[in-house]
Amino acid sequence: MTNRIILLLALFITFFHAINSSRKVHPTFQHSHPVPPQPSQYTTSIILNGQPAMYYADTTVKRDRLDESNRNQISIIDFKTYRLYVILGEACSWAQIPGKIKPLLAFSTYDFIGNLTHNNTLCNKWNGCHNYEIPPAPFDYYATVKGNVPMDLNLPTVDVNIHFSNFTFGPPPPSTFDIPSNCTLTEFNQLFHPIFSYFIIENSDIEMLC
Repeated sequence: MTNRIILLLALFITFFHAINSSRKVHPTFQHSHPVPPQPSQYTTSIILNGQPAMYYADTTVKRDRLDESNRNQISIIDFKTYRLYVILGEACSWAQIPGKIKPLLAFSTYDFIGNLTHNNTLCNKWNGCHNYEIPPAPFDYYATVKGNVPMDLNLPTVDVNIHFSNFTFGPPPPSTFDIPSNCTLTEFNQLFHPIFSYFIIENSDIEMLC
């Protein structure tokens, strides 16, 4: 009799546990907060410290390009070789970047701050570190997003404010990242790039963190 009671009790416990487990909501492995949008291929208008420019990025070919209309200058960065190409009229030069960097919007660290109003727009805010610069720089990142792609965003960082708008997603035109054959080697000059000019360049073979 005792064994039968024990068996019935065991079956009841098993049945109750099975029902209770089926009612549990299993946690998902999604992030508990929004992830900063990191599109891999896009074209966007930017305002860099008040100056208009166009920015193209394609992480599948590991290149980006900045067209500065006020200086009539094109800068192309090759992230495979870490070379900076500068095209000014018919002249072209290239220099070795003294360190490792990643395209804009490819942030290695971040922390979600929350939803807030920035420049009269409701948006998400993150802060953390981005390594488009050498050394990597801390940033505040304000963005309105649709899904996981940005519609409009501001990236204030050390002495630099970049505003992105008018995103076109997908690969830029095929010739966007073409390098002229007459490029000559020159010494790296941080003034060649409007963002580099705000940072102290440090020689480094590793990716530094803020």
